Amino acid sequence: MPVSRAEPVFSVVAAVTVTGPSAPCAHASAPATNSIRQSFIPTSAITPTVRPTQVCKTLNLDDNSKFSEVTIGSMRRLLLLLFIVLPVLTAAEDWTPIQFLIGEWTGQGAGEPGKSTGAFSFAPDLQGRILVRKSFAEYPAADGKPASRHDDLLIVYRDEVSHQLRALYFDSEGHVIPYAVQTITNGVVFTSENGREAARYRLTYTSVSADRMKMKFEVASPGRGLATYLDAEMRRN
Repeated sequence: MPVSRAEPVFSVVAAVTVTGPSAPCAHASAPATNSIRQSFIPTSAITPTVRPTQVCKTLNLDDNSKFSEVTIGSMRRLLLLLFIVLPVLTAAEDWTPIQFLIGEWTGQGAGEPGKSTGAFSFAPDLQGRILVRKSFAEYPAADGKPASRHDDLLIVYRDEVSHQLRALYFDSEGHVIPYAVQTITNGVVFTSENGREAARYRLTYTSVSADRMKMKFEVASPGRGLATYLDAEMRRN
């Protein structure tokens, strides 16, 4: 919310605070500065041209009127609400390009590690500053291999300098992978930032409908091109 729009609200509240629950409007001008500072309202937010008598006239109060405790209490609650809500609204990131990911999903996949079932969730955290994915996949015993489970955590954020989307990945096998994030038509691509001398990874989510999406995970050995490692179809819970 722009500061210029918020100033008139604080100006009126400040003028009301000056008069107090028992002080007549006609005598409110003298202690104005001290009262405002005690109320934790920045003096820069006060509109100089608004005088207590003008506020009284606007509120249809004569010089001998006094504010009731109910009125003062309501205004204090409104001021408290402004200080609580406004910082939250300004802090949250805009996740519109990848909004389709947010929610809880389950699905099935197949690929090099074999058939699997799993689930994941994408949810905003830290007052909307980051987007967190928690995921797991379970693989049944097959071809002499025991059953296994894979867990991972992905944190999506905006770079503090470039403001570009980035991500950091951790899993139960000890991998820590930084990703660049690029939005595409109906989807988003996470590409690892390792050079060709190291293993590389690419994760693609494609929205099919409001409740369905596809996932593809590709892997490249050092010096080689990317190849599909896992394909999966997911449904929103």
